[in-house]
Amino acid sequence: MNNMNLTENDRFFLNKSLSIIIPVYNAQSTLENLVCRLQKVLSSLKYEIIFVNDGSYDKSWDIIKKLADRFDSIRGFNLMRNYGQGNAILCGINKAKYDVIITMDDDLQHPPEAIWKLLKKFDEGYDVVYATPEKSCQSPGRELLSTITRSTFQKIIGIGFARQISSFRVFHSKLKNVIDSYHGIFVSIDAILPWGTDRISSVPIQFEPRRLGSSNYTVKKLIEVAFNIITGFTFFPLRLILVTGFLFLLSGLIIFLFLFLTDLFQRGNVVWSGPIIIPVISIFSGIQLLSIGIVADYLGRIYFVTINRPPFVVRSSTEEKRERHLLE
Repeated sequence: MNNMNLTENDRFFLNKSLSIIIPVYNAQSTLENLVCRLQKVLSSLKYEIIFVNDGSYDKSWDIIKKLADRFDSIRGFNLMRNYGQGNAILCGINKAKYDVIITMDDDLQHPPEAIWKLLKKFDEGYDVVYATPEKSCQSPGRELLSTITRSTFQKIIGIGFARQISSFRVFHSKLKNVIDSYHGIFVSIDAILPWGTDRISSVPIQFEPRRLGSSNYTVKKLIEVAFNIITGFTFFPLRLILVTGFLFLLSGLIIFLFLFLTDLFQRGNVVWSGPIIIPVISIFSGIQLLSIGIVADYLGRIYFVTINRPPFVVRSSTEEKRERHLLE
């Protein structure tokens, strides 16, 4: 391409090699439009688009295969089942070839035209740059749950930038080593990236409203994500058990002392300790069962790591067809 005809964005893009990773789940209606917009933005540089089909039950994988047949820059990987967005992104990161990695959703809420803003911020020397929505496109209920999830990052895990995170992000491929070192079955890229760097920033981006379909993140899934973040990336629940156990031990000693003194000074009278002891025993039993459940959840995670349960399994890929063509 003649450098005289390059736009400002094209000149900036010229020295970039990008791997754009897009987890796909039931997105047959948006994939072709997404590719068209990405190609317009990335036409002047070296790039690859990696689609990871996360167990879609519509025609998403068929469309990905057709797009890969048409464009050499598109690669597709079809997972054995639905593993979750984080696991699908992990698969894409594992397959990425280039220095700069971008992740984005498949529903066109993340505008491809905003990629240059992320890259310009990234070029200032940051290792990770997030796109922060200028205005939420979610319903009030979903926005509340998303806020709770981000607060979990910020308060419990200690990630100060938690309120700026989104799945539209750019980071350096050098962080792949940190991500590959994680062996859990539940994957949160946002919890793993700070293990490798503290040079993290964000850029305000106007996200687009969802035009087709509905979000794949139900209320139940958002709650599961928050719980998995808490038990998967922090010892907070175990420390909470320790503190709770100490407080209940202290309260138990106080109650015992109170009942002892009451019986001592009211000897011969009816002691009303029974109505107090019953709910106290119930509360203690509930706390014990909850504590056992939390510890069991940690043990279960350790078990899955020890048996080397994979975070994803690829059923097929568009690479196989290309390799057969090369052999022929």
